[in-house]
Amino acid sequence: MINLNGKLALVTGGSRGIGAAIAQALAHNGADVAFTYRNSSDKAAWVVKAIEGLGRRAFSIQADSTDEEAIARAVREAAGHLGGIDILVNSAAIGHTGMIADLDLNAYQALMDTNVRAPVLFAKAVIPHLKAGGRIVSIGSGLAERVPFPGLTAYAMTKAALVAFTRGLSRELGPQGITVNIVHPVRRIRMRIPRAARRQSSREV
Repeated sequence: MINLNGKLALVTGGSRGIGAAIAQALAHNGADVAFTYRNSSDKAAWVVKAIEGLGRRAFSIQADSTDEEAIARAVREAAGHLGGIDILVNSAAIGHTGMIADLDLNAYQALMDTNVRAPVLFAKAVIPHLKAGGRIVSIGSGLAERVPFPGLTAYAMTKAALVAFTRGLSRELGPQGITVNIVHPVRRIRMRIPRAARRQSSREV
């Protein structure tokens, strides 16, 4: 068990999936947690109750990760509710499957805004609150390093961008005693592979 007693954490996309599990794990280890959600208010309420059941403070903040003002507001509210921020976990993300030749530019922009731009903006807003010992953790994907079959190019690209962001930001914040890391969970991906690409999909890219 990691001792996070007294630590104050902000998790993006904390109402469901990996984000919800992270928020609860932080609380289980002693942290008070604020988290953002976009639409799932009922699920957010459930996570708040689960964290409070562990004896920790919890706050849910509705915020669209594609909205710069919403991100800045979410960080202000989290810091205000908690009394500061020691840990930022960038978990909010959206998936995408499809071939680049068929790429919808609006879907592509939403993917980039949520998976790349939002972590950068959340970090930018949180950095002034962090002190020595602070942490920024982004949730990446093994697809940043290996793309097993066609149709994942755009999504994999966003996760690869997070790797570069993490490496660069760790250089900036390391001298202040703030660590920056990325975690690549392994997920099972389900998608329909175009017939023309099935033969290629059996080979590693």
